[in-house]
Amino acid sequence: MKKATLNLYKNNKLYKKYEDINVITRKGINSLIIDDVKTIIGRDRVVRENAEFRFELDLINKIATYLLKEKNTLFDIEVEEINYDNNKARTIVEYKVSSDQEKTKIELIMNGE
Repeated sequence: MKKATLNLYKNNKLYKKYEDINVITRKGINSLIIDDVKTIIGRDRVVRENAEFRFELDLINKIATYLLKEKNTLFDIEVEEINYDNNKARTIVEYKVSSDQEKTKIELIMNGE
């Protein structure tokens, strides 16, 4: 387990910062839990999930799905823009989906790398 900082942005403005969080990294896939939301960031997809929903962003095929678990309803969401950048110490995923008016950016910075 490693420590990291997670920055969340909307329209390039930082709106949440989590420092000194626990991250498990296996085969280039980072897993973490914050505010009861499990987040998985990999080279080919980003998944955010809790008891109420599951959001999956396919970085390769540029598609997204949103599952409302209580109603067992799955929505396909158009991805308008997507960027992924990764090096050993920092992973950045930026995306814009049709259901959001703002662009989202997830930045994971590994401590001590």
